[in-house]
Amino acid sequence: RVAHYGELAPECASVYYKYGRAFLWKAQKATNPLGNLPEKGTISKAHSEERENSNGEDQEDRKGYNEMAGAGDVSDVDLAGKMLDTARVIMEKSTDNTVEISRILSALTEVSMEKRKRGIN
Repeated sequence: RVAHYGELAPECASVYYKYGRAFLWKAQKATNPLGNLPEKGTISKAHSEERENSNGEDQEDRKGYNEMAGAGDVSDVDLAGKMLDTARVIMEKSTDNTVEISRILSALTEVSMEKRKRGIN
């Protein structure tokens, strides 16, 4: 959609929102129910297995998001925040999207809480 409509087109807001929610969900699932981060060995093993099973598209998508974020090692929480913030900017341009804006702001609040839980600034 971005290639067709442009990066900040209103037609792309829902896609940014969905990607942001997906990254947030993934980040939340990576932590255990007590809110602690999983042990380092667990992450490394799962991550290496995921890369072995991947067909390459997921890694290409991740590379694109990392480049868009402007950093080499970006967490899922950071990507969620960037995607949701982009959706917020797009939706705030039009005045009749209060429900969508409230959903985006709610998701951004969850991102902020997840960052605080992890100790990310």
